[in-house]
Amino acid sequence: MEALLYQLYDWQRSALQPWRLLAQAANELYAHPDSPLSYLPGSRNVAAAFDLMARLTQRYERPEFGITSVTVGEREFAVDETCDVEKPFCRLLHFAKPGAPAQPKVLVFAPLSGHFATLLRDTVRTLLPDHDVYITDWIDAKEVPLGVGPFHFDDYVAYVREFIAHLDGKATLPAALAAAQRETRRYAKRQMTWMRGQMGSWPRVPAENPDDQWGQFLALNPGLTP
Repeated sequence: MEALLYQLYDWQRSALQPWRLLAQAANELYAHPDSPLSYLPGSRNVAAAFDLMARLTQRYERPEFGITSVTVGEREFAVDETCDVEKPFCRLLHFAKPGAPAQPKVLVFAPLSGHFATLLRDTVRTLLPDHDVYITDWIDAKEVPLGVGPFHFDDYVAYVREFIAHLDGKATLPAALAAAQRETRRYAKRQMTWMRGQMGSWPRVPAENPDDQWGQFLALNPGLTP
């Protein structure tokens, strides 16, 4: 059902593409100062309505942070944007400054509001001269495979605790291996749950005679008989 909803969402976006182009053209006609239609009574309201439609149906791509250097004191340092921790629903980005002096670490939590973390670009740029900056880069939920499972509040809290432990240096190798094993088991469990949900319409082979399961399967599916 979830896969069908994602397909319907994409189909809806594709179907609205011509209307978005029409709304953009109409917005130019009613808002551009060189257009005579912009001087008609109510033209501003009409232009605003078409502009709203164009923005609501537009597909926004994730922009880059674009921070390549920063001045610390009187010296300029290059900024390397790296991914320190990668999770199914989030990445922990680090704006490293090779050669810069040690600075207090700051973890910026981007809001879970459907916006890209790059909207906090100015916040990161302001913090960089005096801090070692990290930021959570949440992944669009529709880009996450369904087999990963849902993302609830307890998952969010687990992410926050793991990111903070990473910054504190408390995630030792044994702890990291244990966390990786724990997350792998959770991931496998979610995959099995998802697969069982997909297997509802599959034919069931009785287990009374395990030696003849293939013959029983062919009996239930005569079209597969060689």
